[in-house]
Amino acid sequence: MSDSELKLNIINSITSTNDSDMLKEIEGLIRFQSEQKPFLIDTEAKKSIKISREQIEQNEVVSNADVQSEIKEWLKE
Repeated sequence: MSDSELKLNIINSITSTNDSDMLKEIEGLIRFQSEQKPFLIDTEAKKSIKISREQIEQNEVVSNADVQSEIKEWLKE
């Protein structure tokens, strides 16, 4: 499918819907994609990222599978 066809399909879908939630999501996505502002991270977040990277380097991590397993055990209690 060409870009032109894709655009036309999107336009047709947008004009034919009455789903305001979907339209708001589309508008938000378009705004997000069109913003050229850099993503700013505060000092607290930078510290957290640094700590997380150090933990990864030191293999202080838990796999998602292990976490999910622990959650299932907690929910059984």
